[in-house]
Parts: sequence; C-alpha cells; structure tokens
Amino acid sequence: MGRSVRATVKKRESGKPHRGAAPGLALAMTGASSTAGGIVLRQLLETPGIGRILALDLDAPQLNHPKLIHAKVDFTHPSAADELAAHLRARSIESIVHMAFFARRSLDPSYLRDVEVGGTRHLLQAARASSIRRIVMASNTNLYGAAPSNPALITEDRTLPPWTEGALACRAEAERQLLEASQREPRLRALILRFAPTLGPASRNEVTRYLERSYVPMLLGFDPMVQALHEEDMAHAFALALFADAQGVFNVVGRGALPLSHAIRAAGSTPLPLPRALARAALAALAWGGLTSLSPTALDSLRYPWVADGDAAKARLGFIPRYSTREALEGFANAKRHAKQ
Repeated sequence: MGRSVRATVKKRESGKPHRGAAPGLALAMTGASSTAGGIVLRQLLETPGIGRILALDLDAPQLNHPKLIHAKVDFTHPSAADELAAHLRARSIESIVHMAFFARRSLDPSYLRDVEVGGTRHLLQAARASSIRRIVMASNTNLYGAAPSNPALITEDRTLPPWTEGALACRAEAERQLLEASQREPRLRALILRFAPTLGPASRNEVTRYLERSYVPMLLGFDPMVQALHEEDMAHAFALALFADAQGVFNVVGRGALPLSHAIRAAGSTPLPLPRALARAALAALAWGGLTSLSPTALDSLRYPWVADGDAAKARLGFIPRYSTREALEGFANAKRHAKQ
C-alpha cells in the first residue's frame, strides 16, 4: 500500500469506530463472489483501516475470513432497495465497493440490464436511505470505444459514444446513475474506476478468453495499440480509492501500451491476421463456444486504438501501477502455461 494511503488510514483509525463494529472503515461490497470481486476482496481484507466487509450478493464469496460477512440479496427483486438499506443500516456501513457487473456479455440482454442498471438503481436508493458517504464503482475503458478519431491517450473528460444496447450501454447507464446521485446528495462521494482490460493468473473475462487460444484472430492490415492492467493493480486501486480525498471518474491503467500483435505474443499466443469476413467468422465462433462475445464493437477493437491516460488516477488517488502492460500479459501467459501442464 502506498505511503499516502497509510497516512490517510492512520488518520481514520484515530477516530472513534462505530459501536459494535470492528475498528476501521465499515465497508459493503457487491459482486464479491465473482472472479474479479474475489481478487479485490482479498486485497481489501488485508488493507489497514478497513474493518468488517459485508458482501451483498446472491452467492457467498469463496473465502472465509473473520472480517467477512455475507448477506444474500437478489438485486433484481422489487424489494431489493429495502433489503439492501436494512443490511447497510444494521452494519453501520459507511462505504460501498460496487462490482456487481458481468465479465462476459453473452447473456440475456434483459437480465443483464436488470442486474447492472436495475441493481445499481436499487443500491443507490438504499445508499440514500442509509449513511453511505462513498461509493467506488468498477467500470472499463472500453466505454470510450475504439475509433479512428481517438487521441493517443484518452482522458476522462472525453464524451462517451451514445451506446444504446448491450453491456456498454448498461455500464454507461450505471455510471450516469451514480454521478447524478452524487450531485443530488452532497454528502455522497462517488468514484468511478475505468479499468483497462484486466489480466493476471486468476482473471477470467472476455479479454482472457480472447487471448487463451493458441492462435488469436486479428484484422488483416491493422495492429492497434492496446493496454492492460494487472489484477493486483486493479485491487490496489480500489484500496486507494476508498481513502482518497477525491471523487469523479478515473482511468486505471498499466504502464505503457503495445501493438496488438505484440500483446498477443506476450500472452503466449500466435497472432492470426485475417480478412474482415474471416475475422468476423472467427469471433463468431468464439462467441458460439462461449469464449467471448460478438459485440458490435468487436471488430473495431481489432482495428482502432482505445488507450487511456492514467495521469488523473496518479495525481488524485496516488495510484502508480506496479506492473506494465507487458508484465500483465506475461503473468497471464505464465498462468496459461501452468494450466496446460
């Protein structure tokens, strides 16, 4: 943990804890039972200054820890907001880490929207009825879209494309809900962490499913710059955001970027450049096999860059990535080799 975070935590620990709670920040977390959520949960359980963690999810996290409590909640149920508020008040929760989002897009669109958009709305209603002072939400840099007009480094003030359907539209709507809630409630501090594609030994998402094949399709004649984030850096960013004197949207990215062909090789695979029709067919085959999804932006991602600028997270959150894009890819490659042995 960075020195600035330790100083902030030390200041918090000097205060009086809530009656009946473990000393430190009383935290709730959604999506803790997911793969990415489990990575973050382990980091937060070991972070100084965090007391008990209330996991709000249908499934319990695959982790036992004396500071961890699970409450079963269905975010799509009409009574979810009331149930969530009751749990938050009962545990005197102060802050929420919101990660109840899917790592794959090949789901029923209506269910996806019920969980990600409806679930976020219920969570914000519960937060308004409780004493929540901070919500840190997971998002992604792919919201910027891959486009020829993108600058070399995309900053947080860039206007998002008008996503109208699918996972990107759901995530953009969840972001909008949180930002509007923080504007209505001055006491609520909202932080949105837009993560670069996250990789590492434990990560399982659309990018890892794309890269896990021996031969990875590319679009013939195109080799856009890409970036990645190591899963440990993702978890560390959440720990920093919970104590930072900041709010708003932050890009969280690894150091540097690579051409897609180099990234594929660093991930332990061989790039396979294909004409547009064949590349689309290859992605469709991966989608049919459940390995990735054939989103409207899939081919654009193989053609155009969407590399984000991480300076704001460094300046405002104190986030300095430990791993580079190449190191994140190589960590994934090592795990992939071990899995085959």
